[in-house]
Amino acid sequence: MKRVLLACPDLMTSSRLELLEGVEVRRFSDETRLLAALEADPEAFVVIDLPAFPDLAERLAAADAPACAGVLGFAPHIHEDLLEHNRQFADLVSPRGAVVRSLAAQLERVRERRASPTTGPVPE
Repeated sequence: MKRVLLACPDLMTSSRLELLEGVEVRRFSDETRLLAALEADPEAFVVIDLPAFPDLAERLAAADAPACAGVLGFAPHIHEDLLEHNRQFADLVSPRGAVVRSLAAQLERVRERRASPTTGPVPE
């Protein structure tokens, strides 16, 4: 089972993700608490609601950031600039609907990307 630290204040989205099979989701609406949880669980994936936490992926990409299994950012598809900006920091950036429909598959894509970072972008 994949462990996920979810940065998302939206209860509708987080409750849908928490019900999915194959993932154990811990929701955080506070970045500081999420980072503390990540320190304790560096094997967890971090999934970010980008409109709510627009700078978190960049912070996790910094050299002094805690380690994690991978970073997946999501936002509504109409937030094209936010999605595009975060592609340079997150392992994968996807529309919210894709993440809600198939979180486990999205995390597998993140894991694959982490395993071979020199292969270039994985199609969204």
